Amino acid sequence: YGRTKTSCVGLASLALSLVTVVSNFSEGYSMGKTSMILAGSDKRLLCSIMYRVYALINIWKEPIQAILPHLKEIYNTSLKYGMIDYALFSGMSFAYRAFFTGSLLQPLRKEV
Repeated sequence: YGRTKTSCVGLASLALSLVTVVSNFSEGYSMGKTSMILAGSDKRLLCSIMYRVYALINIWKEPIQAILPHLKEIYNTSLKYGMIDYALFSGMSFAYRAFFTGSLLQPLRKEV
């Protein structure tokens, strides 16, 4: 009972459900921010939480240009800590979101 080390991942998933299923964007957004705070300095947990928050939740409240640097950070951190799945997810999300900002994809290939 109570909060464990991985409770913050569940909280981020609940925040994603609030945004996508219930359409409660404000509550999901704030719950996503809270989940990142609860994760603390555990980089492996932060990779999965930050992907959920920046790639799937914050797109409803923040401009895409503000999210792109975070997706690049998730990509680099995930590679560093061996979280290949989140590195691929965030790399794909980075390219996808950058395309919708009007960026040319050829120069982005060098970034990620």
